[in-house]
Amino acid sequence: MKHFVILTRCRTGSNLLLRCLNQNPGVHCAGELLSPKGDPYSKQEGFPFLGRAAATGFKLFYCHNRYPGIVEQLEMDSELYIVHLRRERILEAVLSRHLAHQTDKWTDRPYGDVKLTLDIKDVICCFKKNLERWRTARSRFNTQHWFEVTYETLVSDVKGACNGIFSFLGVGPWEVSKTMRKQAGKEPKDYIENYDELIESLEKAGFAPYL
Repeated sequence: MKHFVILTRCRTGSNLLLRCLNQNPGVHCAGELLSPKGDPYSKQEGFPFLGRAAATGFKLFYCHNRYPGIVEQLEMDSELYIVHLRRERILEAVLSRHLAHQTDKWTDRPYGDVKLTLDIKDVICCFKKNLERWRTARSRFNTQHWFEVTYETLVSDVKGACNGIFSFLGVGPWEVSKTMRKQAGKEPKDYIENYDELIESLEKAGFAPYL
């Protein structure tokens, strides 16, 4: 049995990836077991790897540290398999988080006609933090079993992306299908009141490649 984690941040397509991976009977992927909000499974045998499939894992956000001892064990485990999920268009991830908070719609349901003004300093801080986490992610773990996948690839070629991960995890290919729809039905400029000012500031800060 191989143990793996989906290493990522919120609003990066991790729910879509989890649902797609779980369509393969050789994979069992749980949710945010080490989330600060807690979980109902911590006393189960084998926690946090609870499945009995050939590859069993869960989602681990960069900030999750409810069980520091377990996180430290994961970081030191040379046999851990890591699927690093990134969203290259960081602005969309930041916007998605704000829209979800404002509408209380976290999965499946569209955000609707909502407009918001983003704090530019806060957004720039989020960009810097995101890039730093990408830069340090690999050195944080003592494993060579590493697979990079982006949200953009997952959305445009879900079968190819998932079969790449299945191969990485040592399980057979599977004909997966999307079981979720994108919540944002419009472009970022249609949601953000101060879009032009925000884009100008982000470009000046050197973040144009991630818009």
